[in-house]
Amino acid sequence: VVVTALPGIGESLDRPPSQLGLLITVYVASLIVTMPLGGWLADRFGLRNVYCFALLVFASASALCGLSENIWMLVGSRALQGCGGALMGTLGQVVILSSFPRDRTLKINMYISLAGQSGPLVGPLVGGALTTYVSWRWIFYINIPIALTAALLAASLFPSTTKPVRTPFDFPGFLLVGSGMGLLIFGMD
Repeated sequence: VVVTALPGIGESLDRPPSQLGLLITVYVASLIVTMPLGGWLADRFGLRNVYCFALLVFASASALCGLSENIWMLVGSRALQGCGGALMGTLGQVVILSSFPRDRTLKINMYISLAGQSGPLVGPLVGGALTTYVSWRWIFYINIPIALTAALLAASLFPSTTKPVRTPFDFPGFLLVGSGMGLLIFGMD
């Protein structure tokens, strides 16, 4: 969706296309760097709590993206949005495996995969329409009611973890994986 809106964003924020690629790179880098945290956070604070937190972070970051007045605020907001997206994606599979019988997980994953595969088809159409007829800011604002609704549903439907596991955080491992993946993404950009 963001790629479709890049010309409108560049025009609005008076930035050349060379700086706009950073909006994609920062999102992907923060997504990859944050992914390893998902399991540890869910073990420590509970799956439902962390999943709802991730949705709220994503919604808040989407609001900040839409409100951005300059490229650097938008870049920072996209980084935060990537952190929320990473936790949602990482923990989504855990939610499925812990909430449904094993014989139904394949079918549920098929539906989720189908929805994920339709994103690249529908996303540019929606992004282009919003950018053309409303404003590029609405490609971010549209996420807010969806994420908030998902957070309310998750809070009411997901099982509560009664005993969080207090495992120590593997800080050296996180730094190694996070910095390696982050450098790889920026290197490929």
